[in-house]
Amino acid sequence: MNKKIVLSKHNLIEFIISFFLFNLLFGTLTPDSFQKAINMIGIAISLFIALIVLQYANYNRSKIKIEILLFLFWAGALYSTYCSRESYMQMNSWQAGIYFIFRILSFFVMLVYSVERGDGKEIIKEFFVISLIYCLINDLVFIPQMAVFRATQGYLLGNKFSVSYMHLEMVAFYIFQGALGNKTKKNITLVLILYSLTISLLVDCITGVMGVLFFIVLAFLLPKKITRNPLLWVVISVLSFASVYNYNYIVETDIYQKLFVRSLDRGVTLTGRMNIYKELPHLMSGHWLWGYGPSSSYEVIHNYLNMPNTQNGFWDIILQVGIVSFTFLALLTIYSIYQIDKKKENFLIPIIAMLDMYSVLAIFEITISLSFIGFVIIAAVYSSSQVIEI
Repeated sequence: MNKKIVLSKHNLIEFIISFFLFNLLFGTLTPDSFQKAINMIGIAISLFIALIVLQYANYNRSKIKIEILLFLFWAGALYSTYCSRESYMQMNSWQAGIYFIFRILSFFVMLVYSVERGDGKEIIKEFFVISLIYCLINDLVFIPQMAVFRATQGYLLGNKFSVSYMHLEMVAFYIFQGALGNKTKKNITLVLILYSLTISLLVDCITGVMGVLFFIVLAFLLPKKITRNPLLWVVISVLSFASVYNYNYIVETDIYQKLFVRSLDRGVTLTGRMNIYKELPHLMSGHWLWGYGPSSSYEVIHNYLNMPNTQNGFWDIILQVGIVSFTFLALLTIYSIYQIDKKKENFLIPIIAMLDMYSVLAIFEITISLSFIGFVIIAAVYSSSQVIEI
């Protein structure tokens, strides 16, 4: 009896940690004040856990490299915050920057703690359960009043993009926790993929639909040695960033004309994106190295261009933290995928597929965000830890 009680308490504490950990980078609940309150509790928990991690964490060469790269990214983001301290933006740049950095730091600390104590399999399973619960609650509220929610974009999970991405992240977590040794079934995987695709169609998120299709190709159809190759992510990322300079060629391609203009009735201006892309290089002048500060994208683009954001994932993160900080994030991504490929750790294929998929979608959308960084950290931590023998 006593053993069962201890196990129950352990599972409860583990789930609570997973809940706050998940929300630090993947949670997109509304209202924002509620999400922020959850995040602040998560940050507080991570500060306590950090004391334990510093005392008992096991170190190896790959872990040290990961921590150095992450530290350099954090330091760069912090300096970017310092550089933007005298800006004329309405938001508190110091508060936004510190909040941004601590969310990432807290996620890393709590994930390392969970994996080091032997809960690497369970925490991803709980990520899947939490994301599934969020998706189901969102959809049970949304579907009966579909027209209203599509007009107001007032979903529980945020806008239509957040809704679509959360559903796809749920699929990735299900496949990943199965690869780690938990029980999964192929028919359930198929149902979840179709569920994600259906919701993206219902909320009219073509980006979400494309994300599901790209994920299928990257996770299931491409040979694993190609998906594991870090060069694939490098090529995709360079092309995504360079697309801003080549948007005229994109809209003139047969694929865009047939798929987006004729089939999906999207405009030849990439829904106004071409107007943004023309101004981005000028907007970055004088800010290439350190950007405008973390979380500054909306206010900067809105003030200068009267648009919501850069409409390109890589430009958006560089606009915030600059080339220097982003370089360390890119190096961490490449190093993590390299470690996975070196060890032939196919159980991490769903995570790499998410990184590549988000990088492809970055051509047109803001996908190099906290969720992307979350998947980078997952790849980094699991590739440098003995989680399970595959």
